[in-house]
Amino acid sequence: MRNILKSNSQAIFNTSDRLADNIAGGVAIWEVPPTYCCAFNPIVFKRTKFLHEIDTYEPTQKIVPNFVYFDNEDGRIIYFSRPTASPLVVVVSTDRGELTCKIGAGNDEWGISGICGEIYSILSVSFFEGERADYVQDHEYIYIRKGASYYGSDFICSPDMKVAYRDTAIETVHLCVYKQNGSYETMIAESYKGVCRFDISSLVKTWLNTSLKDFKGAELVKDNALFTKFTIKGIGGSGYAETFVALNAVAQIGEPSDRTGYVGSVLTTFEHLNYYKGFELDYSILAGAQPIETERGEIESKAVTRIRVNDLEQKLLDHNLSEITDDRGLPITTLPNFDTKVFARRTPRNPFYLRWINRLGGVDYFMFALRQKISTSVKSTSSYTPVINDVAQAKFNQKVYAMTTESTVTIGAEGLTDAEFNALSAVPYSPLIEWYDEARGKWIELSIHKSALDYARHDATHSIEFTLLLPMINTQF
Repeated sequence: MRNILKSNSQAIFNTSDRLADNIAGGVAIWEVPPTYCCAFNPIVFKRTKFLHEIDTYEPTQKIVPNFVYFDNEDGRIIYFSRPTASPLVVVVSTDRGELTCKIGAGNDEWGISGICGEIYSILSVSFFEGERADYVQDHEYIYIRKGASYYGSDFICSPDMKVAYRDTAIETVHLCVYKQNGSYETMIAESYKGVCRFDISSLVKTWLNTSLKDFKGAELVKDNALFTKFTIKGIGGSGYAETFVALNAVAQIGEPSDRTGYVGSVLTTFEHLNYYKGFELDYSILAGAQPIETERGEIESKAVTRIRVNDLEQKLLDHNLSEITDDRGLPITTLPNFDTKVFARRTPRNPFYLRWINRLGGVDYFMFALRQKISTSVKSTSSYTPVINDVAQAKFNQKVYAMTTESTVTIGAEGLTDAEFNALSAVPYSPLIEWYDEARGKWIELSIHKSALDYARHDATHSIEFTLLLPMINTQF
């Protein structure tokens, strides 16, 4: 069996012995997903098996191709490979100019000898005069003009009127998915009417790291918590190998899971980023097939790389090179950036700094300042009644042996723009939410407890509130 990609499907006919192809199992046509896609949406490789139509193989699929052509020996007759089932309009180019032929049902040829001397080419086929098409379809046939190719779910037709049709045999098919380190895992599926689907997402999403990578003095790191690469070999022939990138992201209903449009961009939905001195900030960039050169170094191709924002502040100036100040008269500063503005901000009195993996597969940061409330409670206790030999000397008749606690923090923000609200509204659904503990100087993983997301479309600004579960208190029980 030969393997061919859908984008090169006409190569199915590039063989000198189509019967040998059929005996060897036919030809497998593969459809592949986008190179850059979301790991938590289906990543489907679809394989369809076709056989060549030759004397010993007749099509079992309906609808059947019906070619519209003319014979070079008698260049004034239009032929059909099968009798027409529907009235048809065929436009031809002749020595008398362009002619429109209205052909009734039940014909396998149509002569126009009294109108022209020679047909040069068939220009189009259609069911109605005035329409132009390479092929049209009724309940029985796909009418294809000579010189046009056709790809459908059941048939592939070449311009020289060769046909391959979908096989109906059931067979077991395997696909090897290669990790970045060269090892691979094999997926096995059974075809149904010649079609087999492999959803790779169930496999590759388990290869994502569960924690973000530390910079450790570097300013640029490739982070496998945000993406994973996988390679597929052989499906387009023995020399075929293509590497795909699955981002730690998910598309919603009505959104494409193709992330090709984000190549070369910062993976954030914020309009700009805010930097607070002493608090980490970085932005995540998806590189394409070629590496990206930045002021901090090279971003590896087909990878998501985080770039650390440092405190090399630059004054924001107007066209007269004068400082632009905020409402307190302080100069506004910016920092080196990729293609998203980064503004230096004053650290609030009670900072609560959050970061999370966003819905695009990058890392976002936000400083909550005003609304914070920490609550600690004992959820339940477990006790037992010990045996007391001398009640008069006893100090208790029940003893606690376990205690379950819960600590939560409620945070919120007001006056949010649409972009800020949309970015923050995805926090509850993030696979990783972390809070920067200033006292310990480290990031602490949190989980969502509840959230309130009220969005009034007519309001200029919006508010948001989350309740997050802090790490459980370790008790002395």
